[in-house]
Order: sequence, then C-alpha cells, then structure tokens
Amino acid sequence: MSYGGCGGTRVLNTRGSTISLRVGKPADAAAFADLHIRSAQQGFKHIFSADALAPSKDELTRDWIAWLWSDPSLAREATVVERGGQVVGVIVTGLDHPSDPTVGRLTRAYVDPQVWGSRVAQLMFNAATDRLRDIGCTRAVTWIMEPNHRARKTVEHLGMHITGKRQPTCEKAASGCCSDVEDVEYEILLRPAEV
Repeated sequence: MSYGGCGGTRVLNTRGSTISLRVGKPADAAAFADLHIRSAQQGFKHIFSADALAPSKDELTRDWIAWLWSDPSLAREATVVERGGQVVGVIVTGLDHPSDPTVGRLTRAYVDPQVWGSRVAQLMFNAATDRLRDIGCTRAVTWIMEPNHRARKTVEHLGMHITGKRQPTCEKAASGCCSDVEDVEYEILLRPAEV
C-alpha cells in the first residue's frame, strides 16, 4: 500500500498528537517484537501465566521477519502506526490462502497498551482493509483468542462478525502451544474501493 505524503507515510492528527501510518520494512522487525511483547504481556495476562509471556525478543524478531517476508505468494504487508517516532501499532494484511485472492487476512494486530482506547486500532483497521481492497479482496478474516475480550470487542465495534469457526491457538508471545485456548474466526465483507 502506498500512503500519501512524503515517503509513502500518511500523517494524521488525533487528540492533539501526530501519528503516522506507513508500510513496515524488515528493519522494523525488532520494534514489532517489542510491541508484540508489551501488548501480549498486558493484554494476555488473564489468559497465560507471566512465565509463559516471556518470549525471547530475538526469536520473536526472527519470527516477524519470516512471517512477513518469507512467502511472497501471500502478499503480506505490515501497516505501522507511529507516534513520536515510536511504533505504537502494527497489523499485517495479506491473502488468507494464495489459491483464493478474494479472501484477505488481518493478523498480528498489536497496539501499545499506552494508547489503548485511542483511535490507533481503528486507524490500523481502516488502513488494513483499504490495503486488502487494493489487492482485490472482497472479504477479510481474522482469528482472535476466544478469551481476548478486548480484541474481540474492538473488531466487533469495527464491523466484523463471528463466523462460528474455531481452532487451537498458538500465540507466539506465549511459550509453547496452548491447546486449551481456542481462536475464533471473524469476517467482514469489503465494499469495492470507491473510484
């Protein structure tokens, strides 16, 4: 996705502070890992033990690089939200599966706990769904841990609906796979981009 403005960055003013949205690059992976850890430690503490929420930053950084840039057929891209030069939000978009280019996937959405309740999640979601429309998707899906009530409430507020599909989760910020926690799928139909 190309954002308007200098260098492909979209700058917005919200609640008296300036935030910018831009496309992520491999050099951002460590910042994504830091944000992932901060967000997970606060947002998942009612789901996982504190010990489980202490991943290796290096391992998580490598995982972000592999997730975003190892499979070009999925057309993955990170939308980054910055405030004051610090990454405060990230969401990954791409195809849910390369065999169906009409279904996009929203994944790895993390917002810094210091900006929870601001418009960061809404701005990320809007940019992400715009990007999916731009690559030809007519529907977007995402998977959220069932006990992650904050995220579920947020996507419901943004217009996504639960599909009824479930699967075991394996949150990367928690050590090991947590088979007793399930993800639930949400979807939204994407209107064609207005010309």
